[in-house]
Amino acid sequence: MMIKYAIFDLDDTLLDFKRGEREGLTKIMTKYGVSDLKQGFDTYTKINHQVWEAIEQGQARDALLNTRFSKAFDLLGIKVDGATVEAEYRNSLDTNFYKLQGVDELLSDLKAAGVHLFTSRN
Repeated sequence: MMIKYAIFDLDDTLLDFKRGEREGLTKIMTKYGVSDLKQGFDTYTKINHQVWEAIEQGQARDALLNTRFSKAFDLLGIKVDGATVEAEYRNSLDTNFYKLQGVDELLSDLKAAGVHLFTSRN
């Protein structure tokens, strides 16, 4: 049986999401004056985890995502517009082009074998 199609999720399958996320967060935190990046990352990670738990429980995704930066930055003593910072962060994630090791070879091999490739990014 020949495989005709392959579907890949982009984040942490083909693209290095963690690297793109860290770079995006570093840019955002630096822009808005977070002096202790470790504390900033830790605070954001805690709030982000709470936000995603609420989303998984059925609460409104976009509304929650638009608050995660305002909540995290409030804890750091910085006032920001959550929706604005969320949009900046999303833009940064959309420019993440860091591929995981071996991706080029895998995709080339699949293409050479005539497999049609599809991607998804959630």
